[in-house]
Amino acid sequence: MVTEILETARLKSEHGQLNREKTDLVKLIQGSCLAFKGHAPGIRFESVRETCQAFVDAEQIQTVLKNLLANALKYSNAENAPVGISINGTDSGTHIEIQDHGQVIPEEAGLALDLIFEPFYRNDKSRNKKTGGYGLGLSLCKTIIEAHCSTISVKSKFGEGATFCLNLPNFPQPI
Repeated sequence: MVTEILETARLKSEHGQLNREKTDLVKLIQGSCLAFKGHAPGIRFESVRETCQAFVDAEQIQTVLKNLLANALKYSNAENAPVGISINGTDSGTHIEIQDHGQVIPEEAGLALDLIFEPFYRNDKSRNKKTGGYGLGLSLCKTIIEAHCSTISVKSKFGEGATFCLNLPNFPQPI
């Protein structure tokens, strides 16, 4: 928890900088998926391209990917279809989607999806031991993605689980 709080504060600080470099996002995603090898229900990665270059801080984007994949696996049952991750690159940017087929994010009066990226917010009010956490992971993801002048969003539908969408620029963006 302390690490996530400090990293969020660092990125929001005027002195917090990203170490941007040309990165192959396909390889980065493949490496992130390997960290969860053997975790049920598994991960299925789809890419229409063998390589997809973007100007990002690879370590920070890998933190986002691992957090989203860990959440997708955590909220899926072993019997569910594998978590899907796909990447689609264009000349102007890259779109990454991570979709689980587990629990739907409940929309309590439409607030849940708006609040999910807020620090300490958790849908599971019981704080059960299975899901654990402090509600900081998605907040950190949003901070990292916004530091890249990019966007992160989520959609959730009953029977389909949740899908997190990342839109990253391919070229350096002004800070």
